[in-house]
Amino acid sequence: MRVAAKTETVSYLDVATRQLNRSIRLYLDEKDYLSSITLAGAAEEILGQLVVENGGTHELEHEITATLRFCDKDENDPKERKSVALLANYFKNRTKHYRKEGELIYLTDLSAAQLIDRAISNYWTLTQSGTEDMEQFKNEVLLGNT
Repeated sequence: MRVAAKTETVSYLDVATRQLNRSIRLYLDEKDYLSSITLAGAAEEILGQLVVENGGTHELEHEITATLRFCDKDENDPKERKSVALLANYFKNRTKHYRKEGELIYLTDLSAAQLIDRAISNYWTLTQSGTEDMEQFKNEVLLGNT
């Protein structure tokens, strides 16, 4: 095997940005929604942690609170919060962890789009900006402008 020993120093923001942009390209150009889910999920987790470290609230927390309010549930109940979080992350987790339950059947494009959107929201919270890929995704997928 011939592999060059290349070293790269990157911040976690750089890692997540590259993962998110690649996820978007996989979604838009290759229609590889499963791989897009995995990369978007990784980026969303990193970006969410960075948001929290900077004193903010990551997008998943906003979604959990909004869902519990909509369902008229106690938004401070840890069990309720965990249930909503598990549901919101169900497909992300199913594509990265093996379970004996067999095949996965779900709307891969919708699941990928939701994760990408959550990651973009976290990115925006951190940077107050977006990349060209993020803008294209927002315009084409979220707003339906083609």
